[in-house]
Amino acid sequence: MDKKKIVELAINAGARDARFITAKAIHTAAWVAMKCRFGCGHYGKSLCCPPHAPTYLEMREVLKDYSYAVLLQCNTLEETTPLALELERALFKQGYHKAIGLGAGKCELCAECTLEGCTHPGEARPSMEACGIDVMATVKASGIQIVSFADGDPSPAAADSDDALYFGYGLVLVD
Repeated sequence: MDKKKIVELAINAGARDARFITAKAIHTAAWVAMKCRFGCGHYGKSLCCPPHAPTYLEMREVLKDYSYAVLLQCNTLEETTPLALELERALFKQGYHKAIGLGAGKCELCAECTLEGCTHPGEARPSMEACGIDVMATVKASGIQIVSFADGDPSPAAADSDDALYFGYGLVLVD
């Protein structure tokens, strides 16, 4: 596995930053679902969100099947899931059949989820937080500098500001 080439692939696909990390460096926690349930208006409204997404305990079991992941930092929240999916597909084509991406935020594929069966299963991916991943702890452990956009200014130039809305973070599990 050429980790450097995989990171370059992520950067060339549009990631602001990307790091190869061990699966053991991915932090999961029970409290993350509480933040979704009592802090997000999308809770229960999509198959990609809790309580339909894998729980933190299920995610811990999944992580045992992997040795590595690519952590992505994207310029916007909205580009994170499509980028994770693009990298997942590229890695699959290179022979990494277990590659699977996790995005950020709510699923944007349908105006309203049927909650019965996904109409876009080839494109829909849950977010890291929906699966109980403590995104900030995982990002901090990776060495990626946590930077943000200034409130109201979505330009990358605003990233050095201390006013904080975080960039989008995604993950692609690979082995």
